[in-house]
Amino acid sequence: MKRRSIKVAKWLVNFLMILLLVFSLGALGLSVYNSVSYNVEASKYIYVLLGIFIIPFEYLATGSIGKLQEQKSTVIGLILSLVLCILAIVVLVNSSKMFNGKYSSLKRTVAGTVTNMLLVIFFAVFAFGAVILTIYSNQITNLINSVGPEFIKVIIVNFGFNALFIKEIAMGYLGLLICLVGLIVFIIGLSHRSSKVKIVSSIYFYSGEYEEKDAPAKQKENEEVAEEKELEPARVESPQAKELINKIMQLEELKKAGKLSDVQYTKLRQKAIRRYKD
Repeated sequence: MKRRSIKVAKWLVNFLMILLLVFSLGALGLSVYNSVSYNVEASKYIYVLLGIFIIPFEYLATGSIGKLQEQKSTVIGLILSLVLCILAIVVLVNSSKMFNGKYSSLKRTVAGTVTNMLLVIFFAVFAFGAVILTIYSNQITNLINSVGPEFIKVIIVNFGFNALFIKEIAMGYLGLLICLVGLIVFIIGLSHRSSKVKIVSSIYFYSGEYEEKDAPAKQKENEEVAEEKELEPARVESPQAKELINKIMQLEELKKAGKLSDVQYTKLRQKAIRRYKD
């Protein structure tokens, strides 16, 4: 159930980041184009692509909307779209590492920390934008009409609703919901993983909490360690002992790869040790 929750949360976060990446790349292209050959209509499409990151902040700061349509503000759109593009890529890269067993524990921890920090930032931005758009919906709706491109005005005239405002407020609430779900699931998942059994040189170490909850399992594995210690004197000299060690190492690799469950690993390991003793 926990693995499924993590997969769903990762899918949602990745979907949101890919959406932001597409929007930010589009806005970046328009900003670069405006830097070379300024076009007012092109500037309006930046509001369509990145409105949730522009409109609420611009409205509170200036009481109006449309500064990015001015040629002197082209660099603002360029910087904003570039920053969003980079942050989306960073989240996508790190979210793929945080629960991937191919990476070391340290790398997974760093990836999880970076991902959660960026999700907190995105959550704050989306939440702020959604709240401002909701509180000042009437004022902002009227102002958006003046900064939207022609197709937005056609939709308003023909269908009677402001597609740009609806898109931005939907994006705001969708973004904050996905970021919140991702944060909760990732933090719980990372905490759960850090409390699991850690294998160091074939000896198992437990946290105090895990020892209290799973004392029988600890006793069984202590017996396995004791069995290994009995084999210590013969490890260097006996070919059979070397073969047993190789077999146990193979079983551990299969367990790490997820091809063996804990129960299967324990049974096969004990069977190999019994054959060696016989």
